[in-house]
Amino acid sequence: MAKHNLKKGSEMKNREFTAVAATSLSRPDLNGQCFTVGALEQLAEQSKDARVTYNFDPHFIIGKVVSGEIDGDKLIVKFKLTSEFNKFLKAHPEIKLNAPVPYYIVPSYTVIESKQIKECQVHSKVKLANFGLTNKPADTNISPIMGG
Repeated sequence: MAKHNLKKGSEMKNREFTAVAATSLSRPDLNGQCFTVGALEQLAEQSKDARVTYNFDPHFIIGKVVSGEIDGDKLIVKFKLTSEFNKFLKAHPEIKLNAPVPYYIVPSYTVIESKQIKECQVHSKVKLANFGLTNKPADTNISPIMGG
C-alpha cells in the first residue's frame, strides 16, 4: 500500500492530490453498498468544486475537488486543500496526518435509486453531498491519497 503525502504546513495549500474515491460492483463496501458505473459517472459529474470535509463534519471544510473522472470501474478524484486545512490542524493537534496511517477521500451522497442484488445494495442513481477525508473508509477497494 502506498504511503499518503499529507503533511502539516502552508506548503499544502493549493497542492493537488489524487485518490480512488469509490468503486463499482467489484465488491460491496463494509456496509453492503455498491455503485453501478452509471452512479459513479453521476458522482464524477457532480464532483467539481465539491467540498472536502474532515470525517464528513461540515464544520471542518478543508478542501475542494478539482475534478472527478471514471477509470474503468473507479471514481478518481483530484482535490486541493485550502488554507482552512492548516487552521484545522492547529486547532486539532491530536490529529497526526504524518502518521503511517493512510488517508482516503470518499463521497457522501444521497441514494435516489437502488436495488438489492445478492449481498449488495446497488445504487444506480445518486446525488453527491460532499467528500470526506478519513482514515476509516467503508469501501476497502479504494486507494489512499497520493500526490502533493
